Amino acid sequence: MWLRTLFGRYLSRAGQFVPFAAHHEDLWSWLWSIELEQRTVPFVAVWPRGGGKSTNAELGCVALGARGRRRYALYVSATQAQADDHVQTIGGQLESAAFAEVYPDAAARLLGKYGSARGWRRDRLRTASGFTIDALGLDAAVRGVKLDEARPDLILFDDLDRSDDSPQTISKKIDVLTRELLPAGSVDCVVLGVQNLIRSDGIFGQLADGTADWLSDRQLSGPVPALHEFRYEQRGGKTWITGGTPSWSGQDVAVCQARINDLGLRSFLAECQHEESAEGRAFPEWSNDAHVCDPFDIPSEWLRFRAVDYGYGVPFCCLWGARAPWGQVFIYRELYGAGIVDSDQAVQILAATPRRERIHDSVGDPSMWTRTHNGRPVLAPSDAYAEVGLVLGKASNERLAGKARVHEALYFDDDVQPMLQVLRGAAPNLVRTLPKLPTDPHDPEDVDTTAEDHAYDALRYLLATIEFTWPSRELGRSTYSFSR
Repeated sequence: MWLRTLFGRYLSRAGQFVPFAAHHEDLWSWLWSIELEQRTVPFVAVWPRGGGKSTNAELGCVALGARGRRRYALYVSATQAQADDHVQTIGGQLESAAFAEVYPDAAARLLGKYGSARGWRRDRLRTASGFTIDALGLDAAVRGVKLDEARPDLILFDDLDRSDDSPQTISKKIDVLTRELLPAGSVDCVVLGVQNLIRSDGIFGQLADGTADWLSDRQLSGPVPALHEFRYEQRGGKTWITGGTPSWSGQDVAVCQARINDLGLRSFLAECQHEESAEGRAFPEWSNDAHVCDPFDIPSEWLRFRAVDYGYGVPFCCLWGARAPWGQVFIYRELYGAGIVDSDQAVQILAATPRRERIHDSVGDPSMWTRTHNGRPVLAPSDAYAEVGLVLGKASNERLAGKARVHEALYFDDDVQPMLQVLRGAAPNLVRTLPKLPTDPHDPEDVDTTAEDHAYDALRYLLATIEFTWPSRELGRSTYSFSR
């Protein structure tokens, strides 16, 4: 009601108020929970272009200032021009007639002794109520951040990533964020970040997939695509949407179709669906919507399997999979870590497997049977595993056949569900790394082994061990009570 009364025109389309989606409501519940001089966990919204990211961030800033929940906000974007534009938009919101009637001091400019406005310019707003908002671009910040003595108690990150950022640029931006901006915040500083996922290795890509070790207690919203289960076809030189459920009524199928017409399919996929170009990716058929499912209790009668990709200096990975009676394979558990000796790996795998859980077959990386190093005999990792009670069979290491098996398991279309699904949250490193794996530049038929391929290797070992078939829609599902 607060938003609709004071800022209804910002939340309307064609003169009609557009209701919030669930992810918008989550953000505003978080904003309304913030109290003065109390820290609240960071909120990171990975929403599509056109999904209301900046509008909600800007209005959230206004709400916190008007209600006296924050005193000094820093609005940060990739460039100073972008940050200035956001602050200017906030200025227009503060000076709107409906807002000024309810919050006259928050709407009024701070005046000096002789009646001139103090700090009401393109990159700074200071209100009569004492609320200050500064704009900062990372392109300026990398040359040295200089803030006033006051420490911001609200930092907003909006559109930090750019599609043309190099790995070095991303690293430099993260250094500025973690060594300059975040440490400059007050002890009760609240952080809100909004961005569409234009780069999986960018700042928000790392926040979304869990690799970022900063803002580690964040509340993550998304990634939310514009269309769930998006399907399309090419006709007459144009891309036409043939299926998909909008994540928000304000960006419905008609709006998405217009965006495709204007931007083209590739830009729409990147800007609105959080999908990078499939060019150079080893498994372009991967889809979170299709291959990640809601968790459920694996029935005890299903056959269960384990597969290990060995590593010490690099991560080892163990995956657990179960085969359903109708042919699908579900990945339901994962262990992943580096710097762990072979015997401790085996102990961790056994500890992660409940005593009553019967494993039909366990296989390991064929390199685990190597018993020499530099011409000298050594204890093979497979023997170290066996000594603590985990006996493995040797997995197939036919790389091209294994990759073909993964492609087969991932395949799906409108009439066929994928053979492989991963329970949501059960195998985060598999879900994080498999879609990003590049092809080998010297052998396009294979995966680039210099990439983070440890979960993939465990998966191909696992799938080479399990007999699976394309699932039938009619076979047996109704006899199980889990929700899909």
